[in-house]
Amino acid sequence: MLSGGPLLAATQALGIRSEQEDRFALLSYGRGGHVCILADGMGGEVAGGTAARIAVDAALDALRPGDANASDAFVTALDAANTAIRRHLATNPGHAGMGTTLILLHVHGRMVRWLSVGDSPLYVWSAGRLKRLNADHSMAPMLDAAARRGDITVQEAMASPSRNVLMSAVTGDTVDRVDQRTEWLTLATGDWIIAASDGIETLSAAEIETVIGQAPSVPAEAMCSRLRDAVLSRRDPAQDNLTIVVACIVPFDEGPGLAGVTRRIA
Repeated sequence: MLSGGPLLAATQALGIRSEQEDRFALLSYGRGGHVCILADGMGGEVAGGTAARIAVDAALDALRPGDANASDAFVTALDAANTAIRRHLATNPGHAGMGTTLILLHVHGRMVRWLSVGDSPLYVWSAGRLKRLNADHSMAPMLDAAARRGDITVQEAMASPSRNVLMSAVTGDTVDRVDQRTEWLTLATGDWIIAASDGIETLSAAEIETVIGQAPSVPAEAMCSRLRDAVLSRRDPAQDNLTIVVACIVPFDEGPGLAGVTRRIA
Protein backbone atom coordinates (compact mmCIF):
# COMPACT_ATOMS: atom_id res chain seq x y z
CA MET A 1 0.00 0.00 0.00
CA LEU A 2 1.25 3.44 -0.84
CA SER A 3 2.48 5.11 2.34
CA GLY A 4 2.06 8.69 1.11
CA GLY A 5 3.10 10.94 -1.75
CA PRO A 6 1.96 11.13 -5.37
CA LEU A 7 0.87 8.18 -7.46
CA LEU A 8 3.24 9.11 -10.31
CA ALA A 9 6.71 10.59 -10.07
CA ALA A 10 9.67 11.13 -12.39
CA THR A 11 13.38 11.87 -12.24
CA GLN A 12 16.23 12.47 -14.69
CA ALA A 13 20.04 12.43 -14.78
CA LEU A 14 22.51 13.44 -17.50
CA GLY A 15 24.93 10.55 -17.10
CA ILE A 16 28.09 11.32 -19.07
CA ARG A 17 26.19 13.38 -21.64
CA SER A 18 26.47 17.16 -21.75
CA GLU A 19 22.84 17.49 -22.89
CA GLN A 20 19.62 15.79 -21.86
CA GLU A 21 18.20 13.97 -24.89
CA ASP A 22 15.27 12.48 -22.97
CA ARG A 23 11.98 14.24 -22.45
CA PHE A 24 8.85 13.29 -20.55
CA ALA A 25 5.42 14.63 -19.67
CA LEU A 26 2.90 13.58 -17.03
CA LEU A 27 -0.72 14.68 -17.20
CA SER A 28 -4.09 13.99 -15.69
CA TYR A 29 -6.24 12.16 -18.22
CA GLY A 30 -9.93 11.35 -18.21
CA ARG A 31 -11.70 10.88 -14.89
CA GLY A 32 -9.01 9.96 -12.38
CA GLY A 33 -6.52 8.60 -14.92
CA HIS A 34 -3.00 9.69 -15.76
CA VAL A 35 -0.80 9.52 -18.83
CA CYS A 36 2.97 9.38 -19.07
CA ILE A 37 4.76 10.31 -22.31
CA LEU A 38 8.46 9.45 -22.49
CA ALA A 39 10.91 9.88 -25.37
CA ASP A 40 14.62 9.06 -25.72
CA GLY A 41 16.09 11.00 -28.63
CA MET A 42 18.74 9.82 -31.08
CA GLY A 43 20.84 11.45 -33.76
CA GLY A 44 23.40 13.38 -31.73
CA GLU A 45 23.00 15.55 -28.66
CA VAL A 46 21.35 18.51 -30.39
CA ALA A 47 19.19 16.56 -32.86
CA GLY A 48 18.32 13.81 -30.36
CA GLY A 49 17.11 16.23 -27.74
CA THR A 50 15.18 18.15 -30.37
CA ALA A 51 13.50 14.99 -31.67
CA ALA A 52 12.44 13.97 -28.17
CA ARG A 53 11.10 17.45 -27.42
CA ILE A 54 9.18 17.66 -30.69
CA ALA A 55 7.67 14.19 -30.20
CA VAL A 56 6.55 14.75 -26.61
CA ASP A 57 5.17 18.22 -27.32
CA ALA A 58 3.24 17.02 -30.37
CA ALA A 59 1.88 13.97 -28.56
CA LEU A 60 0.89 16.14 -25.62
CA ASP A 61 -0.96 18.57 -27.89
CA ALA A 62 -2.76 15.67 -29.58
CA LEU A 63 -4.08 14.20 -26.33
CA ARG A 64 -7.27 15.61 -24.89
CA PRO A 65 -7.84 15.05 -21.16
CA GLY A 66 -11.50 14.26 -21.80
CA ASP A 67 -10.86 11.61 -24.46
CA ALA A 68 -12.82 8.45 -23.71
CA ASN A 69 -10.53 6.04 -25.57
CA ALA A 70 -6.84 6.41 -24.87
CA SER A 71 -6.00 3.57 -27.27
CA ASP A 72 -7.32 5.55 -30.28
CA ALA A 73 -5.86 8.75 -28.85
CA PHE A 74 -2.43 7.14 -28.53
CA VAL A 75 -2.39 6.27 -32.24
CA THR A 76 -3.33 9.86 -33.02
CA ALA A 77 -0.58 11.11 -30.69
CA LEU A 78 2.03 8.87 -32.34
CA ASP A 79 0.99 10.13 -35.79
CA ALA A 80 1.19 13.73 -34.54
CA ALA A 81 4.70 13.14 -33.14
CA ASN A 82 5.91 11.53 -36.35
CA THR A 83 4.38 14.27 -38.51
CA ALA A 84 5.97 16.99 -36.37
CA ILE A 85 9.41 15.45 -36.76
CA ARG A 86 8.91 15.11 -40.53
CA ARG A 87 7.98 18.78 -40.78
CA HIS A 88 11.01 19.79 -38.70
CA LEU A 89 13.35 17.79 -40.95
CA ALA A 90 11.90 19.46 -44.05
CA THR A 91 13.28 22.81 -42.87
CA ASN A 92 16.28 21.55 -40.87
CA PRO A 93 18.23 19.17 -43.16
CA GLY A 94 21.20 19.32 -40.80
CA HIS A 95 19.19 17.19 -38.38
CA ALA A 96 18.89 14.30 -40.85
CA GLY A 97 18.99 11.00 -38.95
CA MET A 98 17.21 12.33 -35.90
CA GLY A 99 14.49 10.33 -34.23
CA THR A 100 13.23 9.13 -30.90
CA THR A 101 11.70 6.28 -29.00
CA LEU A 102 8.24 6.90 -27.57
CA ILE A 103 6.21 5.45 -24.70
CA LEU A 104 2.60 6.46 -24.09
CA LEU A 105 1.33 4.92 -20.83
CA HIS A 106 -2.20 5.23 -19.42
CA VAL A 107 -2.67 4.41 -15.73
CA HIS A 108 -6.18 4.27 -14.26
CA GLY A 109 -6.44 2.79 -10.78
CA ARG A 110 -5.13 -0.78 -11.04
CA MET A 111 -5.35 -0.82 -14.84
CA VAL A 112 -2.74 0.11 -17.44
CA ARG A 113 -2.43 0.17 -21.22
CA TRP A 114 0.24 1.57 -23.51
CA LEU A 115 1.72 2.23 -26.92
CA SER A 116 5.46 2.19 -27.53
CA VAL A 117 7.99 2.48 -30.33
CA GLY A 118 11.70 1.76 -29.92
CA ASP A 119 13.64 0.20 -27.09
CA SER A 120 12.70 2.32 -24.07
CA PRO A 121 11.56 -0.23 -21.48
CA LEU A 122 8.23 -0.41 -19.68
CA TYR A 123 8.36 -2.73 -16.68
CA VAL A 124 6.02 -4.02 -14.01
CA TRP A 125 7.33 -5.09 -10.61
CA SER A 126 4.94 -7.52 -8.95
CA ALA A 127 5.45 -9.90 -6.02
CA GLY A 128 9.17 -9.31 -6.10
CA ARG A 129 9.69 -9.99 -9.79
CA LEU A 130 10.36 -7.60 -12.65
CA LYS A 131 8.79 -8.18 -16.07
CA ARG A 132 9.10 -6.16 -19.22
CA LEU A 133 5.68 -5.29 -20.61
CA ASN A 134 6.46 -3.70 -23.98
CA ALA A 135 8.36 -4.97 -26.99
CA ASP A 136 12.04 -4.13 -27.49
CA HIS A 137 12.39 -2.81 -31.05
CA SER A 138 16.17 -3.10 -31.12
CA MET A 139 18.46 -5.86 -32.36
CA ALA A 140 18.93 -7.13 -28.79
CA PRO A 141 16.02 -9.63 -28.78
CA MET A 142 17.15 -11.08 -32.12
CA LEU A 143 20.71 -11.50 -30.88
CA ASP A 144 19.49 -13.10 -27.65
CA ALA A 145 17.29 -15.50 -29.66
CA ALA A 146 20.30 -16.42 -31.81
CA ALA A 147 22.25 -17.17 -28.63
CA ARG A 148 19.45 -19.40 -27.32
CA ARG A 149 19.49 -21.32 -30.60
CA GLY A 150 23.23 -21.77 -30.32
CA ASP A 151 23.98 -19.76 -33.47
CA ILE A 152 26.20 -17.41 -31.45
CA THR A 153 27.42 -17.38 -27.87
CA VAL A 154 25.78 -15.36 -25.12
CA GLN A 155 28.98 -13.32 -24.90
CA GLU A 156 28.83 -12.54 -28.62
CA ALA A 157 25.18 -11.50 -28.32
CA MET A 158 25.92 -9.16 -25.42
CA ALA A 159 29.02 -7.63 -27.04
CA SER A 160 27.59 -7.19 -30.54
CA PRO A 161 27.95 -3.61 -31.84
CA SER A 162 24.51 -4.07 -33.43
CA ARG A 163 22.80 -4.78 -30.11
CA ASN A 164 21.39 -1.28 -29.64
CA VAL A 165 20.48 -0.66 -33.29
CA LEU A 166 16.80 0.28 -33.45
CA MET A 167 14.46 -1.59 -35.77
CA SER A 168 11.73 1.00 -35.25
CA ALA A 169 11.69 4.61 -34.08
CA VAL A 170 9.76 7.85 -34.58
CA THR A 171 11.80 9.49 -37.36
CA GLY A 172 9.24 11.25 -39.54
CA ASP A 173 9.20 8.26 -41.88
CA THR A 174 7.07 5.10 -41.72
CA VAL A 175 7.04 3.67 -38.20
CA ASP A 176 7.94 0.06 -38.87
CA ARG A 177 6.88 -1.49 -35.56
CA VAL A 178 4.46 -0.36 -32.90
CA ASP A 179 3.72 -2.22 -29.68
CA GLN A 180 0.25 -1.41 -28.34
CA ARG A 181 -1.84 -2.84 -25.54
CA THR A 182 -5.38 -1.73 -26.34
CA GLU A 183 -7.15 -3.75 -23.63
CA TRP A 184 -6.68 -2.89 -19.98
CA LEU A 185 -4.09 -4.94 -18.09
CA THR A 186 -5.21 -5.23 -14.47
CA LEU A 187 -2.42 -5.26 -11.91
CA ALA A 188 -2.34 -5.93 -8.18
CA THR A 189 -2.37 -3.33 -5.46
CA GLY A 190 1.24 -2.55 -4.54
CA ASP A 191 2.67 -3.34 -7.98
CA TRP A 192 5.00 -0.77 -9.54
CA ILE A 193 5.07 0.38 -13.16
CA ILE A 194 8.41 1.76 -14.40
CA ALA A 195 8.78 3.58 -17.74
CA ALA A 196 12.35 4.58 -18.50
CA SER A 197 14.91 5.50 -21.09
CA ASP A 198 17.52 2.82 -21.70
CA GLY A 199 19.87 4.52 -19.28
CA ILE A 200 18.21 2.38 -16.60
CA GLU A 201 19.69 -0.73 -18.21
CA THR A 202 22.93 -0.06 -16.35
CA LEU A 203 21.05 -2.12 -13.74
CA SER A 204 20.10 -5.72 -14.42
CA ALA A 205 16.54 -6.90 -13.90
CA ALA A 206 17.64 -8.61 -10.69
CA GLU A 207 19.17 -5.37 -9.40
CA ILE A 208 15.98 -3.41 -10.14
CA GLU A 209 14.01 -6.12 -8.34
CA THR A 210 16.26 -5.72 -5.31
CA VAL A 211 16.01 -1.92 -5.22
CA ILE A 212 12.21 -2.00 -5.31
CA GLY A 213 11.91 -5.01 -3.04
CA GLN A 214 13.97 -3.42 -0.28
CA ALA A 215 11.28 -0.76 0.26
CA PRO A 216 8.19 -1.52 -1.85
CA SER A 217 5.85 0.79 0.07
CA VAL A 218 7.68 4.10 -0.21
CA PRO A 219 6.09 7.07 -2.03
CA ALA A 220 6.62 7.29 -5.77
CA GLU A 221 9.10 10.17 -5.51
CA ALA A 222 11.24 8.14 -3.11
CA MET A 223 11.14 5.11 -5.42
CA CYS A 224 12.31 7.28 -8.32
CA SER A 225 15.22 8.52 -6.22
CA ARG A 226 16.17 5.01 -5.12
CA LEU A 227 16.30 3.74 -8.69
CA ARG A 228 18.20 6.81 -9.97
CA ASP A 229 20.74 6.58 -7.15
CA ALA A 230 21.26 2.87 -7.79
CA VAL A 231 22.03 3.59 -11.46
CA LEU A 232 24.39 6.48 -10.71
CA SER A 233 26.17 4.59 -7.93
CA ARG A 234 27.51 2.21 -10.56
CA ARG A 235 29.59 5.09 -11.97
CA ASP A 236 29.37 3.58 -15.45
CA PRO A 237 31.87 5.48 -17.65
CA ALA A 238 29.40 5.17 -20.54
CA GLN A 239 26.27 6.07 -18.56
CA ASP A 240 23.57 7.33 -20.92
CA ASN A 241 20.94 9.94 -20.12
CA LEU A 242 18.50 8.57 -17.59
CA THR A 243 14.79 9.20 -17.22
CA ILE A 244 12.62 7.17 -14.84
CA VAL A 245 8.87 7.48 -14.37
CA VAL A 246 7.21 5.29 -11.74
CA ALA A 247 3.60 4.65 -10.81
CA CYS A 248 2.44 2.75 -7.75
CA ILE A 249 -0.66 0.71 -8.41
CA VAL A 250 -3.41 1.47 -5.90
CA PRO A 251 -7.20 1.00 -6.00
CA PHE A 252 -8.93 3.75 -7.96
CA ASP A 253 -10.60 5.31 -4.90
CA GLU A 254 -7.31 5.41 -2.97
CA GLY A 255 -5.07 6.98 -5.60
CA PRO A 256 -3.81 10.41 -4.49
CA GLY A 257 -3.23 11.30 -8.13
CA LEU A 258 -0.50 13.47 -9.49
CA ALA A 259 -0.10 15.60 -6.38
CA GLY A 260 -2.62 18.05 -7.74
CA VAL A 261 -0.53 18.79 -10.85
CA THR A 262 -2.39 18.72 -14.16
CA ARG A 263 0.74 18.61 -16.31
CA ARG A 264 4.43 18.19 -15.67
CA ILE A 265 6.92 18.40 -18.55
CA ALA A 266 10.71 18.08 -18.54
